[in-house]
Amino acid sequence: MSQHHLTMLHNGAPIHIQLGWDRPLHEFFMHVEKLIAHDDDDEVSPYLYSTFEDHELRSGCLNLEYFLDKLRSLDITLPAQMIDDLELDKQKNVGNKHVVYHTELELGGHFVGLASPGSGDQLVIPVEAQLLPLRITSRDAKHELRVINSGEGWTTEAVREVLGRSDLIKDLEASSEFKDSGGAHAFLGSVWIARMTA
Repeated sequence: MSQHHLTMLHNGAPIHIQLGWDRPLHEFFMHVEKLIAHDDDDEVSPYLYSTFEDHELRSGCLNLEYFLDKLRSLDITLPAQMIDDLELDKQKNVGNKHVVYHTELELGGHFVGLASPGSGDQLVIPVEAQLLPLRITSRDAKHELRVINSGEGWTTEAVREVLGRSDLIKDLEASSEFKDSGGAHAFLGSVWIARMTA
């Protein structure tokens, strides 16, 4: 099967979209996964959408437009290149293909965020979030581990400087909330900007 991956912000939180062509089944599939779980309830799906949970989809999906409509209903737009590549996968019945459409930006201290489109060295920081406190939370986003203010506003360089501090990393790794959740996320206000990789 082909797999096309896109990580992006959706309503201030990171999501991962996986779309592809299943060569043996001759159908498209799609999963839109929330990368931050805000609920311990096992009944709550980690997906905004999943082929496996779509009860309207009874016998597979030959038409990519079906999934594009699902994404539009979530106010998500895919890059045109991703759509073209998926259509080509169907035409050629492609398998064993893996494509990533986003670029992660290393921020130091084991944190990575999303690079701005067209700029591989700048972090996605919405203008409305530049003056908000930098919040570092547990992986499940239930516990605030640190709150750091910036008087001049956050830039990629300022975020990189703070998240790259070795004393901060040691403090985070020593906290029980970090250990219990297995990681950390960084937000500006409620807008996700980075995750801790290790």
